[in-house]
Amino acid sequence: MNKLTLLIIILINSVVYGQGIFDSDTINVTITSPDTVINSHLYLNDNSYYSLVDLSNYEIYKDSGAYSNGLKEGTWIEYPIDTSRLYFDNNIRNHPVKKEIYKPELVKIVGNYSEGKKYGEWYEYEKSPISWYISRITEYKNNMKDGNETSFAMFGDTIGVKLYKQGKWVRVVKVFDNGKLIIRSYVNIKNFLVYENYNSKGFLEKETTFYDSLEINGYEKEYYKNGNLKSEFEFLNGYSNGISKTYYDNNVIETITTFNDSGEFDGEFISYYNNGQIATKRIYKNGSPYKIISQFSKDGNPLEKGDLDKGTGSIRYYNEKNKLRKIIYYKNGIEIKVIEYEK
Repeated sequence: MNKLTLLIIILINSVVYGQGIFDSDTINVTITSPDTVINSHLYLNDNSYYSLVDLSNYEIYKDSGAYSNGLKEGTWIEYPIDTSRLYFDNNIRNHPVKKEIYKPELVKIVGNYSEGKKYGEWYEYEKSPISWYISRITEYKNNMKDGNETSFAMFGDTIGVKLYKQGKWVRVVKVFDNGKLIIRSYVNIKNFLVYENYNSKGFLEKETTFYDSLEINGYEKEYYKNGNLKSEFEFLNGYSNGISKTYYDNNVIETITTFNDSGEFDGEFISYYNNGQIATKRIYKNGSPYKIISQFSKDGNPLEKGDLDKGTGSIRYYNEKNKLRKIIYYKNGIEIKVIEYEK
């Protein structure tokens, strides 16, 4: 479960935001200031595909700003080439068969220098068919991204917010879909990183905590559309650990499960009907059924439970009408036979 959560987070960061300008030095592009001269450049990538790109149309855009003692100082307007699209998997340059010329785009960035180093908020603009629009605002300290980086759609809607510290990406802070918040993250008072997922109506669907690693540590909670708690699992280093609970949508407990440090069932397992009546109690050891304790109908009457003890014997399963559904036989905790009575 933790790897899926991590994968989702990585995909959101890659697809929604893309790579930053000049995040890689594999693209052979140079811009000189303040008299910018852009010529045709040979673009190369690791897949040995190359194309000759004519950048002469961009020569009208000139970087502008002041120097002090040979270093950039004060407000500057610059026009770097946006190379971020070169890194997407679906980019034509990375296609194994198609061979087309990649057409780069210029962006305009505006911000302040002090002794040749960026600081404060830098505004990045992209060019629409009509005009330039703000596509990103990034906070800088000592020439490095340090703080929030907020991305915007063409018509001003916020796409998302990322957090950087000393030039390194830390985490996704917020992600929006058509102006609606779908992901939020924050650090709680116990220094756990909390990720929250919201549905299209703005209701919290899931919250997950991480601590000092990229694996889930702490807890993960899921919610029904009505806001009621659906499940709560404790985690340690990416594995379910300790006591976990699931709930019916009426807030009644559905199951209580105990896990060991390896994420296996280990200890007492209790399941309930949606009226609160206990359905069954069992004991597990290292992920395998060990002992059947009790079995009840929805109205509280005892049912024949089976004879599993010390990993050997049977467990009987019933539907809500108290009809026998199946019997599973075990030997030393390993399932050896199943008899089905109802599909």
